[in-house]
Amino acid sequence: MRSLRIAQLVLPWIPLPPPGYAGTERVVYHLTEELVKRGHQVTLFASGDSKTSAKLEAIIPKAMGLQENVKSTLGGSFYPMLHVAHCFEMGDQFDIIHSHSQFLGLPFGAVCKTPSIHTFHRIFEFTNPDEKELVFHFGNKLNFTSISNAQRVDGVHYVATVYNGVDTDTYRPLSFGGTNEHFDASSVPSRNSSDPSMSAPSLGNEKPQNVTGSPSGNSPTRDYLFWAGRVIDKKGPEEAIKVAHHLKMNLVMAGEVTEVDYFEKKIRPHIDGVHVQLAQHENREHIIALYQNAKVTIVPTKWTEPFGLVPVESMACGTPVVSYDRGGVAETIAEGTGYLVKEEEGVEGLIRRVKQIIDLSPDQYGAMCEKSRAHVLDHFSIGKMTDGYEAVYAQILGL
Repeated sequence: MRSLRIAQLVLPWIPLPPPGYAGTERVVYHLTEELVKRGHQVTLFASGDSKTSAKLEAIIPKAMGLQENVKSTLGGSFYPMLHVAHCFEMGDQFDIIHSHSQFLGLPFGAVCKTPSIHTFHRIFEFTNPDEKELVFHFGNKLNFTSISNAQRVDGVHYVATVYNGVDTDTYRPLSFGGTNEHFDASSVPSRNSSDPSMSAPSLGNEKPQNVTGSPSGNSPTRDYLFWAGRVIDKKGPEEAIKVAHHLKMNLVMAGEVTEVDYFEKKIRPHIDGVHVQLAQHENREHIIALYQNAKVTIVPTKWTEPFGLVPVESMACGTPVVSYDRGGVAETIAEGTGYLVKEEEGVEGLIRRVKQIIDLSPDQYGAMCEKSRAHVLDHFSIGKMTDGYEAVYAQILGL
């Protein structure tokens, strides 16, 4: 397609590329960079400490930090609103504006003459009536993309579903290169403890042991189960622990503790630093190493996730996935890449499917790992995601 003038708008919470995990910001960063590579004239509206190949527009010099409640943030600062307004105010300089600013972009998109597309990187379920009213007031007046079919709700005009893409050059099987260093979860730098939104309880003297590593240094160990995500009930960490205990396999967990009471009551008692380990970090290289060396990644999600990023990252690293059949996660796992388990089957269903993978012959397991990787390359790469959004832009612009 011809070169377009494209604005990419993300809220100024985290710089791009994000220094940590930050799924939304990483997706927007990869999309922006790929659009530039394809010859488009891209302007990225983000915090001033972002780095990009696109033109950077920033009125906020430094990222504000992750904000759990946007309305509360606006009560203390109108800079995020000014940031979004700045993008739409420059609308006549673009062919299309792609807003990832969720609620804040909707009123501006409705009055801006430049066509816009709106991608919400969250579920369309709302805590307060005003959020719902805002979305449905503009739902059929603007163009939206969904990041999974499961994310969709009635009353919103979706142009297409475009799945998120992951960097398959970075998320790749261990045999593709690199070294397999012993991983000590206790050696990972903790997040900034001075930021209350990023704090997590200490594990005290429970020092995790090395959980990956092989004598050859270039073959995955495949000797533990893996779980990743925020340590909250709806992500299913307790279910993952039950699966590992039943199968007498070690479990490595990577994530941040955001529900402290839940963690203290349900998770901490199981963490012994050997059979169950928790790496509290956002270091992407270590997370990739954990994916690469795991036998199976368990995703016992108990809510309607808008997309299944953990399964996609795992499969990109050549590691099969067993997950509950919920939300966008169910759209990421295909036959031969792992198993989907009906939630009513419970932990017993997860155990049965994980054991099926453990019991595979080396050749059968190797084939499943290869198919997992191939599935991501075919459906969830940065290139595939960018193809999808280019097609959306062309459709809206009548190209």
